[in-house]
Amino acid sequence: MLKNASVDALCKGLGSAPINWERTMTTVCRANHERHVPLSLQSLAAMASESHLAHTLRDQAKELDLDVTWYPLKEAERFGPFVARYLPNANNLFVSEPGQERGRVEYDQVIRVDGLFTIFEVKISAWKKLGHRKNSSFRAKSIRDLMTEKCYHHRFEPLKKFVCGERFAYVLMIPTDIISGSFASSPAGSEFTKQGGIVVPFPSQRVDWPQTVFNKLVHYGLLVEKDQEWACANYPLPMRNIKEFL
Repeated sequence: MLKNASVDALCKGLGSAPINWERTMTTVCRANHERHVPLSLQSLAAMASESHLAHTLRDQAKELDLDVTWYPLKEAERFGPFVARYLPNANNLFVSEPGQERGRVEYDQVIRVDGLFTIFEVKISAWKKLGHRKNSSFRAKSIRDLMTEKCYHHRFEPLKKFVCGERFAYVLMIPTDIISGSFASSPAGSEFTKQGGIVVPFPSQRVDWPQTVFNKLVHYGLLVEKDQEWACANYPLPMRNIKEFL
């Protein structure tokens, strides 16, 4: 894994930026509305974290006047059997073989920073999930999974098809309590940074994040307090006044 001065500067700003809640809620509402089905609090919280990452990247790149290409695979959407597809109005990227869901890789953000392809992932999860079988899937269920060599090489390989085998910068945005706890004391965390991986703090503790998102949805009139029981059970939440908010 590589890095350069521009990536370092971008990550420093990313890790210290506060959450713009009105903008984040607007993005969550739009994404929820486009799916046409109610989502669980867990899904809404994941959307909120990805929204914060996407917006803050653009803010920091503009503030630092960095040379950033936001859709670096836009001109090369196909390579052999592989297809690269951006989600509408987002930098979220999927790379897969046509007609095959298995093997599809999703990236929160893939941009080019001062010439260097950079992958950003935000993960609000446990450090290590119990009962997760190492060889059952490449899907990362925990933060530690994302830091394993097997996992990040799996994420690099499809992109190399499009960019002639280039190497990448790899940035993980994870909760502050994970950084100061499990990550700091784990050999896996030390090895990840030794190999060039970059870790950026997400401005929340892991266990607090879903409740924080729920409270903000209530604050903006998108949920009401009585939805709390459903939210805790992780049932789909019918968001109210969503059209007015959009």
